[in-house]
Amino acid sequence: MSDLHAELNFVADDLQALPFEDEYLSRFGSRLTLAVHPRGRGVLPVGLGPLSTSAVLYLGAEIERPAAAGGGRWSLPLQYPAVFDADGRAIREPRITRTATSLTLDSSGDHPGVALRWTFTAPFWPRDLRTTAAPYLDVVAEARNDGDAPVTVRLVGALEHLAETRTIEGGAVAQGLRVAANFRGPETKPGKALHYDLALDPLTGDGLETLEAYAFETRAARWTGHARRVTLAPGERVRVAWTFASVLRDRGIVTRFGVPCDLAYQALFDGVGGVLAFARDERDDVLAKARAFDDLFERSSLPEHVRRFVYANLHVFFGATWLLRDPDGRAFFSNYEGGTGYFSTIDVEYNLAPFYALFWPELLRDQLDLWAETYARGNVERPFTAGPSARVMPHDCGGGFEIDEQIYILGPMPVEENANYLLLHDLYYRATGDLATFRRHAELCRALADHNLESDTNGNGLPNLGTNNTLDCFEDLMKDTPDQVFLGLKAAAGSLAFAELLDAAGRGHEAEPFRAHASLVRDTVEARAWAGDHYVVTIAEPAPPGWDQASPLTTNGLAYRFFTGRDPILAPERLLVDLDRSRADYTIWPSMGVWRDMVGRYLGRRPATRYDFRPDFRDDMYPRSANAVFMLQADGAVAVDVAERRIEVGDEDGRWPLPQFAEWASGRVPWLVVEGGGVRIEDATDALDGVTVAVRGPRVPTAS
Repeated sequence: MSDLHAELNFVADDLQALPFEDEYLSRFGSRLTLAVHPRGRGVLPVGLGPLSTSAVLYLGAEIERPAAAGGGRWSLPLQYPAVFDADGRAIREPRITRTATSLTLDSSGDHPGVALRWTFTAPFWPRDLRTTAAPYLDVVAEARNDGDAPVTVRLVGALEHLAETRTIEGGAVAQGLRVAANFRGPETKPGKALHYDLALDPLTGDGLETLEAYAFETRAARWTGHARRVTLAPGERVRVAWTFASVLRDRGIVTRFGVPCDLAYQALFDGVGGVLAFARDERDDVLAKARAFDDLFERSSLPEHVRRFVYANLHVFFGATWLLRDPDGRAFFSNYEGGTGYFSTIDVEYNLAPFYALFWPELLRDQLDLWAETYARGNVERPFTAGPSARVMPHDCGGGFEIDEQIYILGPMPVEENANYLLLHDLYYRATGDLATFRRHAELCRALADHNLESDTNGNGLPNLGTNNTLDCFEDLMKDTPDQVFLGLKAAAGSLAFAELLDAAGRGHEAEPFRAHASLVRDTVEARAWAGDHYVVTIAEPAPPGWDQASPLTTNGLAYRFFTGRDPILAPERLLVDLDRSRADYTIWPSMGVWRDMVGRYLGRRPATRYDFRPDFRDDMYPRSANAVFMLQADGAVAVDVAERRIEVGDEDGRWPLPQFAEWASGRVPWLVVEGGGVRIEDATDALDGVTVAVRGPRVPTAS
């Protein structure tokens, strides 16, 4: 587990020298997360953060030889932090490998001669609700005899035997479970006691051995499940498999402006039996889709250590997601800010939006609508200065189990949240070519853009009102100083994005004030904030202490412009020098370093991959760093603008997928291949008709 920590050069903090996160595997949208950690934690039936109840799942192996030779009962630490009895030992440090949809745990050192492996798969396929949201994990266990003599091994999977434990059709063990679902953020939102049906269903086929019913006891509990006992000759192996399902029984779990909404999968499957039937009957197809999604990363030129970082962060993010359904039948999407329990926090979604742009733009569209409705309704219980009266986009859309109004107690971040909303509209348009969503919210966007212009009262373009921002855990210099360069650039990018959306919508005559604002910010920053080898933090007067230091935040608000191949506002030559100055520096948010590293690829630099991590967000499923998924294109300096039918790519040899032009229903994803200075597209789809492709190379030539 420490390999990722060492390979990515993470800086250990003074509180905990741990890997940067727990190891999670999560089902997108269904609130099911597997957490693997040396301290235990378990399978969380509902992924609401560290206070959720672990599922009572046992996965292990019994090796029939003396304990001194590594025999006895070995289990994964999925249930409780402590071992089960004197003869049972938890596998504390399995070797972990990942793909985008799977987590494999290997163990051999504690029980020499017998190699144990468990592979968990949480399938994902873009825009496929059934495949993606079905609340189960595919579990394959394997034992291999690496010794020179026969050995008898029993592979075991079981649920703790409780009052509602029963055997259902097909031999699956099922049980009811009551789960306390809590979160650490919402100040006035109560948790809930949720009711689940868990099930462990034995699978056959595809080289899998048949499982038999098996019950046993440990000092801690009684267990009911399945096992396969086999004597393995040297070199032989045995493979068994289960479906582990976790299905919510409660309906109307989340209210959206007072209207109860189910999880989307509850309308797709008839209870736990329906989920198990789908997992069994569609297993080959679903696992093929999972492998195909993995291949988008594995077959790309993305370096392995970056892929591993992306995979780990994807499942932190996946565990925070909600796929819900209105009573009218429409599925919609929202997302938690990790264990805080805030719905659709807009500054976090700014980080996550590259995922939506690549794989599922409709999820971003859902949130643009949700933010607009939250804004229009304003706040009642907590009268923050957000909504139409203030022309400020709320920080979030509610918390706990209620989507209704901003709950974050510190209030909104006016300029930054407004700019984020404008930039998210722009990214959605550039990923789809769809202007309908912007047209629906154009007047709201105009109000937010006007507010940001008026936040500059001294005429330099940089805001000096409403400058508190998402760096809320930083010193005052970063989080709320007037005339911040980082915040001014994000505001300028929002203004320019709004101007370009107006142009596209045939309203270009309204765009000039916003285009002029972006130009004014550029002129001010280039004239007054450039210190020869970096951009300063702020040009405020009187200058606060530290005003002239370098910052890794400069490119944060400009990233979408690089991703879509447009004017980055500031001079690329200076941005590269500024970026180099901050490569060894970092902030408390890893995602900020990821923005810097992704933009750096468009400027010809390799990622620094040096990120501190805020220690109180360990165990918290905090999803900001999932912005790293866009390394899938940024690593090749690939810029895609679907609206303008244009693709640009750097001049380094490599291959990168083009999911923006995929035909997901048929499984066809085109690939961009650069070789020897030329470029070609493999597996082109009809969506690429009329798209121009050009090799651009880095915006700034590199010396080495």
